[in-house]
Amino acid sequence: EYGEYIASVAKQYAFPTLDLTNESGFRPHIQSFRQRWTLVPEGYTGTDGVHPNEEWEGTRLAPMVKAFLRSLIA
Repeated sequence: EYGEYIASVAKQYAFPTLDLTNESGFRPHIQSFRQRWTLVPEGYTGTDGVHPNEEWEGTRLAPMVKAFLRSLIA
């Protein structure tokens, strides 16, 4: 709901947005994904599923953000 609200306000004011909730491929509801790509502290069996690990940030998230920012100046 939070992401949807931000997107609706951005649309109202014609602000460009990068919808990471729906466009990033981040799928923390899938157990194997959560174990591989999210921050799970040692000995902790639960996670909120919204905080990617450094590898996800570097290989997946950073290139998306970079491309989005470049599209704003092109």
